Order: sequence, then structure tokens, then C-alpha cells
Amino acid sequence: CGASNNVVCAVASEEEPLPRSCADVMGYDTSEFNIMQSGDYVAVFDPIDGSKNIDSSLPVGTVFGIYRAPDGASAGKDGLNLDSFLQRGTKMVAAGYCLYSATTVLVLTLGSGVHGFTLDPDKQKFLQTHPNIRIPDVGSLYSFNEANYREFS
Repeated sequence: CGASNNVVCAVASEEEPLPRSCADVMGYDTSEFNIMQSGDYVAVFDPIDGSKNIDSSLPVGTVFGIYRAPDGASAGKDGLNLDSFLQRGTKMVAAGYCLYSATTVLVLTLGSGVHGFTLDPDKQKFLQTHPNIRIPDVGSLYSFNEANYREFS
């Protein structure tokens, strides 16, 4: 988050009813500038995906996606343009998840390949440990959440 180009200007979280500007999240005064002109990107995320796993000592993670703010996006009455967040998944410029467990793993795509990085706590850096992750052409088991099956197109 920041107040210059090439950064995320606003975020939408599963945990909050409405998106928020990064300036608001960071506690900056937003009365002086147009929020949608304070950065080129918006981020969507679920900060604690798998929160029901906590009681069972299973891993949780953060799922995220980053979109380019649409050209000509302007701030609405609340300072945010909801259309900036309601874009097709194919419009994402980056997406991934971070898994928090005995080790912290970040899986990231910028649109051409998926790569995994593991946090080295001694170096305080993520090191690439899983280059070019692929789903096998043939597998014995694939699963997904069927709760929204009727919504799949």
C-alpha cells in the first residue's frame, strides 16, 4: 500500500463488508487526494483462509489476487470504485496464497507459471523451493469445494 503509482491503492477482504483504501488501512489522511489515483492496482484477499482448521492445529493461509485498476476508474462517494474489484479472474496480474504452518510457504503466479517459495527464518527471506509447479496430466485424486457447484459456468 502506498500513495504513488505502481502500488496497490485499495483492498477488499472477505472479512470486511466493503473495500478500503490502503491509505485508510494505514491510517493516512485521505482528504487530500483521489484514492483511485493513488496507485495502479487493487488487491482482493481472504486473510485467514481455513480458519476452521485452527482448532485442529491444521495450517491456515492467506489467498490473494491483484488486479490493475481499470482505466478511467474514479472514486465513488465512499472513495472506492467497486467495479475495480469486480473483475474476471482472467484479468488478475498476480495471484497466490501463503500457507502458515511449521514452515511458511508462498505460492505465486504473475500469469506465466506458478512458483513456490519457503520462508527462511534465519535469513528473513523467501527462497524459491518449488519452481514451475504443475498439476499432473493424470492423477488419482483431485478435489475442490462443491459448495458453489451451481454457480460454476
